[in-house]
Amino acid sequence: MILPAPDPAAPFVVYTVHSAADELLYVGVTGDLRKRMYVHKCNRVWWAPDIQVSVEKFSSSIAAEEREKELIDQLKPPHNHPRGVAIWVSGDLRRAAEQAAADEGISGQQLVERAVRREIQRLSAAPVQA
Repeated sequence: MILPAPDPAAPFVVYTVHSAADELLYVGVTGDLRKRMYVHKCNRVWWAPDIQVSVEKFSSSIAAEEREKELIDQLKPPHNHPRGVAIWVSGDLRRAAEQAAADEGISGQQLVERAVRREIQRLSAAPVQA
């Protein structure tokens, strides 16, 4: 996989990931393509060494995000999932959450959803549906 060099005039990219057989796998947006590809490589079951990445460059994050949404809506990549609320957890808290999820036999996403649901119920004293 050969990635284009960063472009200071257009730092945001919308990227499409295709299999070696040219099957669309994923559409994304980022301001750091190399870092994002590394994250995908480490965390995605669909990643393969022979994937192909194409990019469209944008000077605005808003324009890039709009294009990403347009492509996802139009192409319906199999590994894009509906967007929810992004919650970033890092450092010791992330490691503790990953361990707790593994101990429970659930995904990190399920652990976060459970914790958020409990906190909402605690704060509102009203049940929240799954």
